[in-house]
Amino acid sequence: MKELVIVDDNPMMRAFLYRLFSNSYNVTVYPDGLEALQYLEEGHTPDLIISDFKMPYLDGKEFLMLIQEQFKHIPVIFLSGDNKGPDRIHCLSQGAQDFIMKPFNPKELKLKVKHLLDTKYEIKVTSQNPAAHGV
Repeated sequence: MKELVIVDDNPMMRAFLYRLFSNSYNVTVYPDGLEALQYLEEGHTPDLIISDFKMPYLDGKEFLMLIQEQFKHIPVIFLSGDNKGPDRIHCLSQGAQDFIMKPFNPKELKLKVKHLLDTKYEIKVTSQNPAAHGV
């Protein structure tokens, strides 16, 4: 089963996202980016990180920078209630897969996650066995 890491300082949002995804994925939740980074540094490699943008200790820009330095292969989706265009553009230009505004449609988020993980898996399989795909 694929693994998601959810990072959000709001306990209600963490619980909501856990319930939204835990039937389809292994879900691990953290209240801030520092704890999530520690989990990654321990050798865990989730298939996707869904993170709030405004958090204590590390904001989304800092968190993404650290992820891109050490764990570039892990896609990141940000969630934010703050509609600052420059932050969204910055994160997307630095490698975030998506930047979704709160409130969001849960069905839409689930579909985006599914499509992202399906595509990531297809790319991984293709790169591991190019002959199987006529390459």
